[in-house]
Amino acid sequence: MRGPVSDLVLFYEMLLRRGVLADGQSFLKETSVELMTQRHRVGRFDQTLQHKVDMGLGCLLDSKHHGPMVPYGFGQFSSKFTFGHGGAQCSMGFADPAHGLAVAWSSNGWRFGGKSPFGRLEVNGNGVAFYALSATPKSTVSKEQLGFR
Repeated sequence: MRGPVSDLVLFYEMLLRRGVLADGQSFLKETSVELMTQRHRVGRFDQTLQHKVDMGLGCLLDSKHHGPMVPYGFGQFSSKFTFGHGGAQCSMGFADPAHGLAVAWSSNGWRFGGKSPFGRLEVNGNGVAFYALSATPKSTVSKEQLGFR
């Protein structure tokens, strides 16, 4: 996906609505969203991320249950239903259905090394983060209604 971060957050909002755009138009089948965000690969060591990471179809899934400092994590307060994907170590988009939250952010670069509260990655000297947040009132639907088992 390539485009402004504001479009990326709209994509994750659509996934939160189970494939429906803000104007009510269907963009993806609900079953497609369910397949994308279900755990298909669980507890396997990822050679690129060098950590156990659960995967959906095209999405990383919240994997903090596999240990601390999971690369490309979604934060300590994310629910186990959170899904998303990072890009080139300088952007991230994700959605948390349990909290009704879609997030997208981008920066002008990352570099390895140094000490950072974020672990192995640190914003470079000119780092400025651009982000878009979208939140709906806390979800009152069950995980079954969200399509998660």
